[in-house]
Amino acid sequence: MLFLLVSLIACNKTSSDEVLNGVLEVPENRNNPSSRNLKLVYKVLKAKKNDSTKTPIVFLQGGPGAATLITEKYWTDHPLRNDRDIVLMDQRGTGESQANCNDLGAELFTVIGQDYDIEEDYEATKKILAKCKENIQKKGVDLEGYNSRENAADFEDLRKALGIKKWNLYGVSYGSRLGLTIMRDFPESVRSAILLGVFPPESNLFGDRVRSIDKSLLEVLKSCKDNKDCNSRYPNLKERLHKVLAKMQTEPLQVEYKGKPFVLNYNDTFVLLFVSLYDRHSIGNIPFFIEALENGDSKPVIELLKAFETFINYINLPMNYSVYAHEELP
Repeated sequence: MLFLLVSLIACNKTSSDEVLNGVLEVPENRNNPSSRNLKLVYKVLKAKKNDSTKTPIVFLQGGPGAATLITEKYWTDHPLRNDRDIVLMDQRGTGESQANCNDLGAELFTVIGQDYDIEEDYEATKKILAKCKENIQKKGVDLEGYNSRENAADFEDLRKALGIKKWNLYGVSYGSRLGLTIMRDFPESVRSAILLGVFPPESNLFGDRVRSIDKSLLEVLKSCKDNKDCNSRYPNLKERLHKVLAKMQTEPLQVEYKGKPFVLNYNDTFVLLFVSLYDRHSIGNIPFFIEALENGDSKPVIELLKAFETFINYINLPMNYSVYAHEELP
């Protein structure tokens, strides 16, 4: 259900910087007639050329679980907005669209700061997740509704509510999977699609993860070795990483992070290396990070922890885990 006000505004001629705000009401689980409704918040950044008839672009955020409306500033003066409407909507369970357990990332970050082995880490994480699940279920949340199929159907409902005949998809990372799901389930609604960092539905994320991380990390180390300047500055990087990881199994690095003690052990180091592989800038800093671990230099470690804390709080983890539970674990 679309707010009437938005429908009326959409009929009027807009200024070059007009932003339409609205709420879309959708079923939480379309396979369960008794499930509750969700209110999904969206914005339409109208094209700056107000007489343009070009097909709108809908941005499909990644994660899964990342908020979308926070990207409004990025799109405000984007060249694509010159002659196209930009449609943004916080996906179900994210951002302003009835997100669940927003403090989950912060709670899990505290676990990382403890000197836990894998089993202790698992038990602490399991306890936090169980508490979140209990709170969600008390609110009557239907956990079966948080998956890419329902997510795609939400965007189809939004397209219809806005009166858009066809639109262009722009999906990044998980947004590419969502885009492919929309193309599969609602092919007549799509004019074109731009998909970056493609994460197709048929991928085997968890089955391939160890091999993927190993291949990517070794490629980074090899690239440094093959580069004369990098190899001169950071020689024997692969051997040094093996050595420092072996040392951290018995001698974790203890730092002060935001005024509190933080223990970076063997397992945590792998987490930070994994996160570093996501970004071109942080990839370039991996040799520097390895050297910092060797020397017990806390400053580069703290900077990486800040980036990881931002990342883990940026993603709504209940939505993230729900998508993976429905689509990857089986």
